[in-house]
Amino acid sequence: MMKRLGKFLSPPVFEDDEQNRVAALLHPILLFLIVGMGLGLPAIVASTSAENLRYVYLLFLPVIAINILAYGLLRRGRVSLASAIVIASLGLAIFGAYAVSSYQSVGAGISFIIIIALTTLLLDGRAVAWLTAAVIVFTLAHAIAQERGWIEPFFLTYTGPVQQWVSTAFVYLLGGAMLVIATNSLQRALHNARTATRKLQSTNQSLVELSNSLEQRVNERTIELETANAFSQQRARQLEAIARVARNISAARDLHELLPSITRIISEEFGFYHVGIFLNDAQGQYAVLAASNSEGGQRMLARKHQLKIGEQGIVGNVTFTGNPRIALNVDEEAVYFNNPDLPETRSEMSLPLKASNRTFGALDVQSTEPNAFKTEDIASLSLLADQVSIAIENARLYQATRESLERSQDQYSRYVRSEWERVARDVEIKGFRFTSGTSAPLEETIALGDAEKPVREGNLYQQASLLASGTAELAVPVRLRGEVIGVLHISIPGKRNWSDDDIDIVEAVSERVALAMENARLFQSTNKRAERERVVSEIASKLSGNIRIESLLETAAQELSQALNGPEVLIQLQSADQDGGRA
Repeated sequence: MMKRLGKFLSPPVFEDDEQNRVAALLHPILLFLIVGMGLGLPAIVASTSAENLRYVYLLFLPVIAINILAYGLLRRGRVSLASAIVIASLGLAIFGAYAVSSYQSVGAGISFIIIIALTTLLLDGRAVAWLTAAVIVFTLAHAIAQERGWIEPFFLTYTGPVQQWVSTAFVYLLGGAMLVIATNSLQRALHNARTATRKLQSTNQSLVELSNSLEQRVNERTIELETANAFSQQRARQLEAIARVARNISAARDLHELLPSITRIISEEFGFYHVGIFLNDAQGQYAVLAASNSEGGQRMLARKHQLKIGEQGIVGNVTFTGNPRIALNVDEEAVYFNNPDLPETRSEMSLPLKASNRTFGALDVQSTEPNAFKTEDIASLSLLADQVSIAIENARLYQATRESLERSQDQYSRYVRSEWERVARDVEIKGFRFTSGTSAPLEETIALGDAEKPVREGNLYQQASLLASGTAELAVPVRLRGEVIGVLHISIPGKRNWSDDDIDIVEAVSERVALAMENARLFQSTNKRAERERVVSEIASKLSGNIRIESLLETAAQELSQALNGPEVLIQLQSADQDGGRA
């Protein structure tokens, strides 16, 4: 109810500013006329005589009906028509009232001024001019009619009608002209104000749009900066993680320990669900899983999981092309190899492992989140793959070098052992014993009792004397390149414990003895080789001067016999029919 009443009491609103202005003026006037005349009609009827009552009804009832009609037109947007009807109804009422009054009725005169002013506010200047002319003509006609006695007013006139009309018409004309001028000025001012308002609104709208545009651009730049900052921070975190991974894996040398540690460290640093390292087999046909951090990866290792290079999965594609590959959503990736051991995988990235531009495997990382990897991650994670490749290649080279060194050491140890076994067979003296201030050579090796076994195994043996009459023993192996070539045995009668200084001195002497013996053996071996080369060179020089076969054979036999201290030497030619037809 209140909402309807509020709507009834509020003027209608239109798109045109002029219509809104006129409606704002006309609406309260209509409500005042309708309500006021409707409420005042009973009081007027009660105070009017019976012979004049018909004039009251003829005056008020049409005006009320016309105003109700104008109110309906106003509500429907017919603002100009409603204004014209209101002006016409008021004019008719005023003209009617004026017709039955004398020129001394000040209220009738003021009413004309009011209706002209109202016309000025509701309609344009042309309507004011027409109304002013109508008022002047009407009042002139009414004055002439009263002057000639054609009509009698209800109220007496104290001056002549025509004389009073002249002054009244001048007032109407002057008032109408001034109102028209004032209205035009007011309308121009309103028009200028509206124009300025529209310009101001347009400027404000432009400023608002510019402000919104600037705000949008600032927001876009802010978002771009935040995105770039987030990307930089993510890249910095990735680089820090890569540095930590490189630092942790750089010290590893054993490939079997290195690969599992790489997968574990990468998973911890980057939070990947699964990390696997694939290495190509010797034939270059399959990428074989070599290490993994996840439980599914351990099951894959147990069954020796492998992928066909160039045919199976992202890893097969990467190991074939040598280029990184990302599967943002493995359910939509055609190359993805569905693995039941890794059911939670939603996105995957595989990076090639390279050495000297040769792809020897792939680093495979998987996440439980779709779209976990971006194209920008390829650059940073490729650095990680390069670090892993370097670590694996270094471990491989270290292992190969160590195996080669072990083989070399084993071969050299066998050489040293065989050489010293030969020396032990060839030399007449097996060693020396120093006791009581004298030294004597050993023609045969002496059994060392309990010290025999540990010394042969390359271990030190010591035995302290428990009694005053006992003997303390110390046996130190003489080792050369890890091979035992002799023993240094010391025994002291009486109760004695071997100190660390004693043991260090004996071991140091043992090392010096081993080196000196090896140097002596090498010197002797070199001299023998040089002597052999000299004898062979002399025989060859004597043979080179003979051109007869008989002389060559005789010289060769003689020189060889002399070089070998006079043994019998036989040199003969072999015929085709001797010894089974061999030459």
